[in-house]
Amino acid sequence: MPDDTLVYPCHDYDGRFVTTIAQEKLRNPRLGQNISMAEFVAIMNSMNLPYPRKIDFAVPGNEQCGICPDNVPEKYRTPCEKYDQG
Repeated sequence: MPDDTLVYPCHDYDGRFVTTIAQEKLRNPRLGQNISMAEFVAIMNSMNLPYPRKIDFAVPGNEQCGICPDNVPEKYRTPCEKYDQG
């Protein structure tokens, strides 16, 4: 992505609500220093992170530009419905 692409992070960003690809290359140790895709994958795999519990409906929701996917559990639908312009 171009360096001026805006990114709206959801967590762990020290209170920042918007950043850019260029800023992330400078600040994020997993993205900066011109690391290769293979190096990025190795870093992420070595972190042994648990499988994200909301990923199975968050990714489809993002791919559909915020439209609430059918598989969102009822307990998580309220915020989705509030902003669903679908």
